[in-house]
Amino acid sequence: MVELVLPGGNINCIRAAVANGADAVYIGLSEFSARAAAGIDEMYLRSIVDFCHERNVKVYVALNTLVKNNEMMRYFELLGYAAQGGCDAVIIQDLDLIPIIKKHFRNLRIHASTQAGIMNLQSIKGCDRVVLPREMSLDEIRRMSEVVETEVFVQGALCVSYSGLCLFSSIAGGRSGNRGDCAQPCRKMYNKKYSLSTKDLCLIDKLGELQELGVSAFKIEGRLRSPSYVGIAARIYRKVLDGKGYDKEDMRQLRIAFSREFTEGFAYVDSVVDPRMPGKRGLFLGKVKDNKLILQEDVREGDGLLVADGGFKTNFEAAKGDTIDIKADDYTPVYINSSELYVDLGDELKPKKHNIKVDVNLTRVNIEKFEHVKFVAKGYNRKHIEEIDGKADIIYCKMEDLDSVKKSRPFVISPKIVDSPSADTFIKSFNERRKRAGDKIGLLVRNRAFIDLDCDKHVDYCLNNFNEYGGKSVPILSPELSIEDIKTFRNKKVICLVHGYITLMTIKEPIKSDYLVDDEGRRFRYLDGEIFNYAELGLFNRIMDLYGIGIRWFYIDSRDIKWIRVYKKILKNSFDDRKIKKGFTTGNYYQIS
Repeated sequence: MVELVLPGGNINCIRAAVANGADAVYIGLSEFSARAAAGIDEMYLRSIVDFCHERNVKVYVALNTLVKNNEMMRYFELLGYAAQGGCDAVIIQDLDLIPIIKKHFRNLRIHASTQAGIMNLQSIKGCDRVVLPREMSLDEIRRMSEVVETEVFVQGALCVSYSGLCLFSSIAGGRSGNRGDCAQPCRKMYNKKYSLSTKDLCLIDKLGELQELGVSAFKIEGRLRSPSYVGIAARIYRKVLDGKGYDKEDMRQLRIAFSREFTEGFAYVDSVVDPRMPGKRGLFLGKVKDNKLILQEDVREGDGLLVADGGFKTNFEAAKGDTIDIKADDYTPVYINSSELYVDLGDELKPKKHNIKVDVNLTRVNIEKFEHVKFVAKGYNRKHIEEIDGKADIIYCKMEDLDSVKKSRPFVISPKIVDSPSADTFIKSFNERRKRAGDKIGLLVRNRAFIDLDCDKHVDYCLNNFNEYGGKSVPILSPELSIEDIKTFRNKKVICLVHGYITLMTIKEPIKSDYLVDDEGRRFRYLDGEIFNYAELGLFNRIMDLYGIGIRWFYIDSRDIKWIRVYKKILKNSFDDRKIKKGFTTGNYYQIS
């Protein structure tokens, strides 16, 4: 039987989920939760687990943010609370930590968060369950479900970016989504509309089809939502899973509890964005004409009406078909967005504190470093590669451009978004090409499908290289890290991006504009499914700060070939950057950690 998994953002949400049909709840603790504002004190975990287990409900603990070197002991302490507190699994983002987690907590099941970005069979190593990306096709859902337990989101908010591949809030806003503090820049206005604001997912009519594909669990998003939303969603989805179906009143309550309009997601449609308004709207009532609205639904005492250009509360009842007066522009949509929704919270839960002693001895990686300065550059096309060949020590390039690299060492750029069959195709092509060329060819890994290939590998920053505990080959460190964070790396065999436009989002949503312009006039370039920062990263003389802490390999991602020459001059102390650095950003390197 497929499992129904509900969010437990607070005690009453847990009660609502349990009382209304959840098979499992997922909760965050005081730290390392992708919803930092919805954490529960770990001291209470044992009693919460006992409460749920007594009612045959499992508990999954979300420790699904990225972890810095100096936080690792605390992270494993919380893993210990989860293990000794009796939780049924932990949900994690950094899958490179799996071997260490298994070593210390042998019986702890590991669920890969959707933030881990597992989109193919080649990436599931060590996972007991995978929470699948919302962009996944039905064919790939079936393929994954035949091999590993899969969990699929069926209700709630959507991210417009592939989960785990969004740096927008961090780089452009100073608040990291990968650290549980997303400022939701996707809900803001671009090009005078809400170009990135997604509808809410609702797959209630697709549960049977997904069950037939072999999905193990249906997940409802919403650790920041109310107990009434959690209870209503649990009750309605439980009815459907029990074969009782749902009625119009169920959907009315589900929409009123929280809705940004519903979509069935990328498995069924090509676009999930609603550019009209970004927030909760509820149940659609109709559009205004001549300051009047013909109701398409009943309005009840206590309902609140939301007019797209301003809202007001109602204190009347009216029936479908009635006409009410509303002062608003013609064709302005109106919604019911609140109501006195009853939800059964079930048994009282009074959590008690349990002190748990966790003793973990973590072994850090060996101290390694690069001895000599090298520059790594991306080659955009054959002409560009010919211009930087020999100037950069290593050139990242497409497979079809390998022959253009004559003097530098070539590293093939792997796909970033890739399903299982496509990953197999790439691996076969890469191995054949490398066999002909010898060990000279390396690989820039941009998807976990290729992390175990037997060759020299660099791991792109899109895989969120945040700490030195994972044992990845040679990581390009995440641009979310500051200089102070990088100082904590004993292993200096790493690469730092020093120049170029940082990729903020990787998206499946079709965008027609070349630029997304926000209310501040910042222009974010869009190209081939990627959105780039409005300002180009340029450390210039501050590259010496990285050099001073032992970094020796530097990455330049720019079509302008002059920057390799400029940075070589800087390292020789023969360049004045005062004029040339205007308009560039130092990114997160000097942010307070």
